[in-house]
Amino acid sequence: MDVLLQLAKSPGETLSKDQLIDAVWPDSFVGEAALSRCISELRRALGDDARDPRYVETLPKRGYRLLAHVGAMPIHRHRGASDALPTRLRAWWPGLLASAITAALLGTWWAAREPATTPASIESIAVLPLRALSDNAEQQFFAEGLTNQLITQLAAVRTLRVVSGLAARQARRADAPLRSIASSLGVDAIVDGTVQQSAGRTLVSLALAHATTDEIVWAGAYQEGPGDLLEIGQEVAVQAAREISFAITMRTAPPERHTVEVAAARQALDRGRRLATHGTPVDSVRSLEEFRRALSIDSEYAEAWAAIAEVQATLGWNNWSDPATAYAEARAAAYAALERNPQMAAAHAVLAAVAAELNQDWPEAERRFLTALQLEPRSSIVLERYGRHLRRLGRIGAALEHSARAVDEDSDTISVLLSHALNLALSGDHDDALERVQGALELDNDGGEAYSVLCAIRNLQAKYEEALRACIRAAATPGRDLDLGAVGYAYARAGRPESALRALAELNGSGGAAVTAPAAATIRLGLGETDAALTLLELASQRRSLRLAAILGDPYLRQLRNEPRFEAILAGMGLPLSNDR
Repeated sequence: MDVLLQLAKSPGETLSKDQLIDAVWPDSFVGEAALSRCISELRRALGDDARDPRYVETLPKRGYRLLAHVGAMPIHRHRGASDALPTRLRAWWPGLLASAITAALLGTWWAAREPATTPASIESIAVLPLRALSDNAEQQFFAEGLTNQLITQLAAVRTLRVVSGLAARQARRADAPLRSIASSLGVDAIVDGTVQQSAGRTLVSLALAHATTDEIVWAGAYQEGPGDLLEIGQEVAVQAAREISFAITMRTAPPERHTVEVAAARQALDRGRRLATHGTPVDSVRSLEEFRRALSIDSEYAEAWAAIAEVQATLGWNNWSDPATAYAEARAAAYAALERNPQMAAAHAVLAAVAAELNQDWPEAERRFLTALQLEPRSSIVLERYGRHLRRLGRIGAALEHSARAVDEDSDTISVLLSHALNLALSGDHDDALERVQGALELDNDGGEAYSVLCAIRNLQAKYEEALRACIRAAATPGRDLDLGAVGYAYARAGRPESALRALAELNGSGGAAVTAPAAATIRLGLGETDAALTLLELASQRRSLRLAAILGDPYLRQLRNEPRFEAILAGMGLPLSNDR
């Protein structure tokens, strides 16, 4: 709401992102992603559309402005059903929304607002017996053992009183509401959860709820592969207890004091993030310099560690630096972020990417992404990353669902728009996909990634001359030599095989076979040389090419899905052939 207040102070005038961040969060480390989420929440509450705004308009590369008229209106406070709502929701009474964001909206919120209160503390806790979601005896035994392990781990937290497992089991049998159970046990909060086992895998879902406010303070999901159940239970209990302890500690931690150093670190983080969005090798390296500058000011800045992890993973995936080194540094930075904030969802998302792209460990990637979504279910970055992961596995329907949610949360981030555009195109919705690409180009007309996605869409539409214009623009962007595969494909499909072979020769000279083989296979496929394309993919598989992690979501190579040799490549990578086509 404070963002809306700042915009309403200067209706019709453009306020930059830096101006809004400095005004709304003067005492905190906050980046542009937080502002984008606030803008998205405002639009959702007001029924606004970023593509055809009535209230809040985005001006690419400049900022935001309020379009609605702001006028004076007397304020009358009425007690009623709305007074029972949490304070932060009172601003959004349905009647006020209908008044089309005038001063009545602002004034009523101001009148209804109450001073911020410190969250209710948690000094005592009970772990209710975890529920097994089947009658299987082994699953029931595992749930009971995990409950005891979790109690043991939490009891080691010196500032926390944990009731006995026997008392918690007796309270659970009463089948009463959680608030009543907590009252009978004399605790401030309850840990509850479920255990499910399927196909040799174990999924544990946990949540910490405050007894008097019904607030979900923390939630986590843990998915483990086949193995010794005692070891799995111990690992889950240790990790969950650590995260629960951190969530309780952070709940009552004193707010950051505003200092020049705090502002400087935040500004360095934001500069780095803006550089990273350019999607070039040089700007990625420059972004790392800014993130490290932020850490030189505050080495405990978890967001800066997570940002370093993301950029290092990008460097590795694009072969802009040695992949093994880049991914190792990405992993180390992600763990550094989690040491400082175990609930840093972006860090879990990076670890998921490392597991999938470098190690082809799909179950570990899935577990990490699920954990990230449990921690921040509305994070546009996590939703986009998971959608990208699902697309690479060929699960286009699920990928589209998650990328659409990401756009709902943040329609002003280029990577979010482009990931959704590609998912739309693969699902056959080319017109909407093109509209999303256009939105990304309005934000950055020089972005190579946007032209790469536009190239893919035009190739899928069989509009090869239009595809060529976009593909050539993408391949001309520094660090995007692999887009030569799409260039050659478009040349081949347009009936210009000589030009396609020249693109292939240029591609082969840009890097090693392990890097270029999938893109070279794309050109061979465009030339109608299916066997040659499959031979190149088999070579890439033997050399563990990173790019094969995206093979099922590739807009060109997907057409090989019915080939037995292609299925053998997938089997060698541990990937099932998805039915989501």
